[in-house]
Amino acid sequence: AICLYKKNREYIGKSRPIYPLGMHRINQKELTALGLLSEKKLLLAVWNTAEQEKNTEIDLSNYLSVSGCVKRTYSHKDIPYVLENGKLTLTLEAKSAIWFEISKEK
Repeated sequence: AICLYKKNREYIGKSRPIYPLGMHRINQKELTALGLLSEKKLLLAVWNTAEQEKNTEIDLSNYLSVSGCVKRTYSHKDIPYVLENGKLTLTLEAKSAIWFEISKEK
């Protein structure tokens, strides 16, 4: 976590928060996503706080007007994901998380 922060601390102050799945209530046992968006990239964290595996498709087309290069920056497991046409599709195990860095291509 500290390495991720140090790598992105300058970027954090220049970005704005996004909630592509809406706001998450503290006691809600579901999927939630929080992103930091700037002109150059999107940092996106996705959490599954539920007691069971969850599939999701996160529509990022409002934030990514051009194709991007997606890289997983954090997860304890190799979680498969696909980013196509501005939509990120993935399956998260119960009580797990994954972080992505999506760089915008020119």
